[in-house]
Amino acid sequence: MPDMCSPRPSSNPRPNAFTIVELMVVITIIGILMAFLLPALGGARSAARLLEEQKQAKSIGEGFAAYAASHDFQKPLPGLVQRKPEMIGGTERYIEGRGQENGSLNDHGNMLSLCIMERLFDPVTTFSNVETNPNIYAFTEYDHNVYDPYPSPGTPGIFWDTGYSNNLNGGDCHNSYALLPLGGERRQLAWDRQAGSSFAILGTRGVTDGDEQNIKNSNTADFFGRNGQWRGVIIFGDGHAEVSENFWPVAAQYEEVDSSGASTFLPDNIYSAQTSAQGSWNSDPSLLGRDAYLTHVDEVEQNSDSPFNPRDITYTPMFD
Repeated sequence: MPDMCSPRPSSNPRPNAFTIVELMVVITIIGILMAFLLPALGGARSAARLLEEQKQAKSIGEGFAAYAASHDFQKPLPGLVQRKPEMIGGTERYIEGRGQENGSLNDHGNMLSLCIMERLFDPVTTFSNVETNPNIYAFTEYDHNVYDPYPSPGTPGIFWDTGYSNNLNGGDCHNSYALLPLGGERRQLAWDRQAGSSFAILGTRGVTDGDEQNIKNSNTADFFGRNGQWRGVIIFGDGHAEVSENFWPVAAQYEEVDSSGASTFLPDNIYSAQTSAQGSWNSDPSLLGRDAYLTHVDEVEQNSDSPFNPRDITYTPMFD
């Protein structure tokens, strides 16, 4: 007698596995969904990188402001910390806080290293997370213990770690950001006093002479934009940040003064020297002009014709 509790055998048995057709349908649907989701995910990642870059660049600018707040409103200048020696009692002596400013020390490497020694930000902050130049890397071995403001009388004090480098073209650089050179009327307008909301003091690196034709060959292309596009973060003298799609940020403008003293405010390409120096300085505008100019400066020389003017300097702008 048959078992009445046994299940009735199916007349159309079906295997537990998917068929090839069903698998292909599922794979097709997943592919369609990914085609919609990947651009959105890529855009979200780009937005997150840009937000992180804004925070990082702003923290450097805030470090400069914090230094000024505790140094009579003067932003960091290495030449005012490690000054030239004075003759005291017939002996040449280096004394902290005394002597003429040493303009030849006011390069970006020394300035950033001074800020790191003062713990205004750490060395990793000056290295961008989107960096593509293999010669730029984070300086992780900063030595705060080298600080020694009171060495022997004939020896200058040590106020920063000289191992930190800003030599963009030398294959050994620890800073990703372009900065305002510490010389000329640019220094007077934006470093020796509080700069306004139209004067850029640091930001994402640009290209030589602010020439858009050089963007595709630059390491800075594709940081935050599409393929071959430059997009960057600019920090202004009042501390606000602006994301710009080009080298002419909306907020950036400079004052051009003619021989009669009349002023005209013009748009500013912040990676190009657009003005000549005013007053007693009549030199290369990339060195001593009055518009904003962001670059890398590794070495500085105070001009011998102006031995008592630390703003009258010579340097070589660097781009990649």
